[in-house]
Amino acid sequence: MSRCLLVHRACGNCSSSYQRNVKIDDAILDDIDMVAGIDGNWGDIATITRVTLINSSSATVCGRYKGVPKGSEPSYLGEGWNDSNCKVKECDIT
Repeated sequence: MSRCLLVHRACGNCSSSYQRNVKIDDAILDDIDMVAGIDGNWGDIATITRVTLINSSSATVCGRYKGVPKGSEPSYLGEGWNDSNCKVKECDIT
């Protein structure tokens, strides 16, 4: 059984693509795989502050994807930290 629990995932292959901005602040998250997944090539921005992860030691905090046209699957590019699309510092995650 496949499991993928996350708080936010921007659509990476919708028929219409738009820049999305998400702010996740002051949250306690239990047993998740990813806090936020964004498509950096479409200008998405995730701002993540004051997040506590419980039972989620291997969770990705801000996952970066390459958005693609409808009918394809977005490519996972890796985790982002404190850059133009993933605005999160390690000191904000406990």
